[in-house]
Amino acid sequence: MSPDPASYRLTTGVRRDVSYSQYASRQLVTWTFHSQPGDQALPLLVARYGARLDAYGRTPAGRPCPLTVGLEATPGSPKPVAGSVGLRVSYDDGATWHAVRVAEGRATFTPSASARFVSLRATGRDQAGNTVDQTVIRAFGVK
Repeated sequence: MSPDPASYRLTTGVRRDVSYSQYASRQLVTWTFHSQPGDQALPLLVARYGARLDAYGRTPAGRPCPLTVGLEATPGSPKPVAGSVGLRVSYDDGATWHAVRVAEGRATFTPSASARFVSLRATGRDQAGNTVDQTVIRAFGVK
């Protein structure tokens, strides 16, 4: 990293193919962040989700699915000062995305009757201008 304050962009992705789970088969995260000499940790944001799922990690098709979504800091970095969070969902492994309204950290969407999985794509920005674009393909199932 530069010895002067600077802006950076970091992208990472992972593909997972395991016999014991169909969930989180792909993940892609892109961060933009500002850093300066002496920073103890990179100020990276992470989207965290919360949904009521059954014991098999599924939500019912055709019914509203409430979800909490928020931004957290990676361990050791400063807590993010409130910013904005956006959310999109996909029922076809990310081929198409549907915007979902997020208000006060809560969102609700209704998986289609034909959906087998829900993929999530969250975008966030803190007041310092750090951003995250986080995609989880097959975040959870639909029954």
